[in-house]
Amino acid sequence: MTITSDSTTGRSIDPIDALVPPPRPWWVRLVLALVFIGLVAVGGTLWHYGYFRPAPACCGSSSSSARMGLSADGEAVTVTAHFYNSSPVDVVVTGAAAELPGAKVIDVAVYRNEHGLRIPAVDLAPFPYVLPSHETRTFAITFRPTRCSDDDGDWGRLQLDLERTDTWYPTLERSFTLGSPVVSEGSYQLSVSPPAHLEDALQGVNRPLAAACTLLEG
Repeated sequence: MTITSDSTTGRSIDPIDALVPPPRPWWVRLVLALVFIGLVAVGGTLWHYGYFRPAPACCGSSSSSARMGLSADGEAVTVTAHFYNSSPVDVVVTGAAAELPGAKVIDVAVYRNEHGLRIPAVDLAPFPYVLPSHETRTFAITFRPTRCSDDDGDWGRLQLDLERTDTWYPTLERSFTLGSPVVSEGSYQLSVSPPAHLEDALQGVNRPLAAACTLLEG
């Protein structure tokens, strides 16, 4: 190994030491550390609020009672579920699937707005559907019961396929299951809209499968 010397100090220098840059001043290292911490904090905040991956439940939730009634053809039953996008960015619902124990799901669609909710469902929108920030939309789940006896506990889950398409940077897709069930047993949140001749038969019926069977049998 050849040892060289510093012409100004006369001190011998190892060639390996000459290849290693001198340490930066302490204030430079501090600034770089603060910049790194800031970037991590900003990235984490943007991730939490759904800028890189849809996070519709990041900032709160909303619930409402489910409504149930006959479908337009009278051959099935429709029940509603509500979805609130609490994030500060729009999300795109590319598809939806529902799991209703004791029932066969026929279709899931979304109401175009919250001002014309009717059962039978009308003015439904196809997927993909853009759900604006801080707004609620109602989904219409059409099904036929395979039994009329209800189990104890909550009933039904709605899963949505979400993505963002309005960005210039790459984002991630995700499947999101609503935190609230379609019908909650604890609060018995089910409002049935029966034909006039079934009002007495459905009086006090607040379980989904029993109500669906009564609607179809009427």
